[in-house]
Amino acid sequence: MEANALTTDQSRKLLELNHKLVVVKISINPESDSVCLSAIVNTDSNFDRKTFRSVLKGFIEVVIKLQNELNSPPSPNTDTPGNTP
Repeated sequence: MEANALTTDQSRKLLELNHKLVVVKISINPESDSVCLSAIVNTDSNFDRKTFRSVLKGFIEVVIKLQNELNSPPSPNTDTPGNTP
């Protein structure tokens, strides 16, 4: 296991966040544990700068949230007997 491999808690956080996201999607390369963020802006009709800026702003917000989520300490498992909140 590499020194900067994703922990189980980090992987769980990524899956939970990915489930909540609408425009931005998260993928993980299992060989390198690298995290990739992607967003698709449909431009089949007119390219709208307002839409592009909105997607870009949302993308940046996700990156900040993702960084905070992955760097936060693991939350204690309250389902385990003996753990009290």
